[in-house]
Amino acid sequence: MWPLDMSKDGHSGRTGLRQDGTFRIPTWFCNALNAQAEGWFAWLPVSLGGGILFYFNLTYEPSWSGVISLAGLAVAITLFAARRGRLSAGLLVAFALFGVVAAKGRTSWLATPTLASPISTTLTGQVLSVDNSLHGKAQRLTIMVDGIEGLRDRERPSLVRITARARDLSLLPGDYIRARARLLPPPGPVIPRGYDFARTAWFDGLGATGFAYGAPQKTNGPEESFLTALQTGLGRWRIAIAERVRDTLPGPSGDFAVALLTGERFAMPETMVSDLRISGLGHLLAISGLHMTLVAGSVFWLMRALLALSRGLALRKPIKKWAALAALTAATGYLALSGLAIASQRAFIMLAIPFTAILLDRRAISMRNLALAALMILLLRPESLLSASFQMSFTAVMALIACYDGLFRRRQRRIIVFDRGLIQRFLRTLVLYGSGIVTTTLIAGLATAPLAAYHFQRIAAYGLLANAAALPLMGLVVMPCLLFALVLMPLGVEGWCLRLAGRGLDAVTAIAHKVVRLPGALHLVPAFPGSVAIVVLFGMIWLCLWRGAGRIIGVLPIMLGIGLALTLQKPEVLIGRKARIVAMRNEANLLALTTSRSERYTARQWLRADGDAASPDAAAARTGFSCDELACAAILPNGQSLVVLKSVAALTKYCLKADIMVAQFDLTHECDSAKIVIDARALRENGAYALYARPDGNISVETANRIRGSRPWVKGGKRQPPR
Repeated sequence: MWPLDMSKDGHSGRTGLRQDGTFRIPTWFCNALNAQAEGWFAWLPVSLGGGILFYFNLTYEPSWSGVISLAGLAVAITLFAARRGRLSAGLLVAFALFGVVAAKGRTSWLATPTLASPISTTLTGQVLSVDNSLHGKAQRLTIMVDGIEGLRDRERPSLVRITARARDLSLLPGDYIRARARLLPPPGPVIPRGYDFARTAWFDGLGATGFAYGAPQKTNGPEESFLTALQTGLGRWRIAIAERVRDTLPGPSGDFAVALLTGERFAMPETMVSDLRISGLGHLLAISGLHMTLVAGSVFWLMRALLALSRGLALRKPIKKWAALAALTAATGYLALSGLAIASQRAFIMLAIPFTAILLDRRAISMRNLALAALMILLLRPESLLSASFQMSFTAVMALIACYDGLFRRRQRRIIVFDRGLIQRFLRTLVLYGSGIVTTTLIAGLATAPLAAYHFQRIAAYGLLANAAALPLMGLVVMPCLLFALVLMPLGVEGWCLRLAGRGLDAVTAIAHKVVRLPGALHLVPAFPGSVAIVVLFGMIWLCLWRGAGRIIGVLPIMLGIGLALTLQKPEVLIGRKARIVAMRNEANLLALTTSRSERYTARQWLRADGDAASPDAAAARTGFSCDELACAAILPNGQSLVVLKSVAALTKYCLKADIMVAQFDLTHECDSAKIVIDARALRENGAYALYARPDGNISVETANRIRGSRPWVKGGKRQPPR
């Protein structure tokens, strides 16, 4: 990787200056670096991702002049490194700079017009996608906007997503509609350092969300472009397949099958999704390597087997290449059907590379495949690095490749033909298959556990047991039957395949349900900052990519990250974006809520971030707040008083009694006795609040918008803390 000078006196292992003034590098260090020569390419996406992370963690938007300077510096470093024979090391530095450039370019290229403030208006546009997750009660529509009354063209969002609640509503992608709707800006995090929907919406091109007043009306619109027609056509195709599946498999099993075929899992019952995730089977809902490999592998095996039936074709024609081309075509169709999710893209690229290698008579290297897939996705969509799908998908595959490569590097697997009976060969194959599932699940589960804790605040305690029982059903029954059902749908004889797949899915659901009921199945952990997750993730990457004895160094950042996560301080007070809900930490070290009647989504996110499995109703019933129609009051464990004002009439009563005052309205005059005052104006400017107790007895304030900074997807005001 870095060819180093090792002269005669370098063998001693000492570091220092020689008599001629040159620097002596120890032999062990040179050997450790030179051992990475074969695997340097796998570090390029790591370097690129580091630059992307640096960009997204800035609290300001870098100027184009600075970014262009970085691009020039990256090119200069690459050329200089190439001339000096240090191309690998130079590329690592250059790719980190290219990561910043790619992220800035993607942000500026999108330039998503975002709604500045809520508005009730009439909009016209074309339906791009339809989500029927509300079981006939409503449809969630993504609309390419043609016009919005009351907004100028430069203020008008390009895409909006609204929920239309009406009976017998049957809109399809491609329909041109007119609707009276309430539109809202994409919301920010409900807790500082929490999930930022506004940032996701920016990169999805989504400028507003909301709901329709009544049923949208279909109208005639302009002629659609080729790309739009292709997108809406794929949407109609997916809906048609989902309807065919649900006609044969009504109920939860049909919704599960639709999720596996099209990636639309919103219609699945919440209890089913929860059971799958808690049991460790949540990865089945994301169309990723497992599903793509089963589809493409089945087509490859079947086509090659059928072509091999002809002796003339098998001996004279490249049937392996024909089968690879058929598998690649099937994988492409499945990618389009699945909705182009990040995990699906990664799986498709990793499958496309070896199948293309077969067509070109080349040999594919797995870790290089993974690195190439990561590079392609990060260069085209840098924001995908922040998603749980990207992180967990690539981390799991990276760990699997590294572990299996380590297991079989020294002892190559030999193919030995045993003169055994059919039963012995079957049992041996069964044992190998079962041990492979257990090993794969254990490796992937350990690799993704820190990321699952970071993104979802939970760890599946019995994931190994659930996967060992469910994956054979998925691989041998469900996915092959669903694949054959897709092939048979044009003939209208897919029913028996779907019913058989439904039996398998019912069994998978039953496994998840039983595993969830085991004692200790759900382990919730408090949320921790992204910086801690980065430290742990870097340690895991080091363990997987570094070669030689130095690999063990990767354990240190992992242990450091775990230690930091366990010692982080929890907030004493949480305040929602409009102060309609406030939480405080009571004497039992649990969050108590002012109410559970409003902002239930916010309440669930707060409790989950606190590692608390309680419901919003249970948290609202805890000791802490004393509420009436005018205000809610509480005493924090450090002795300071907290008051949440619902009405101006309560201001006079509580002004002199509150150390921390939160008002759901704009305060017209200050309350001098309160140490911290937060009103509706401050919440509009700063977003959600988190208050922390300091050792000196004072309170430190953290706001969502101060952490987010002044970025294109952040709408608001001054980003200033309260006095």
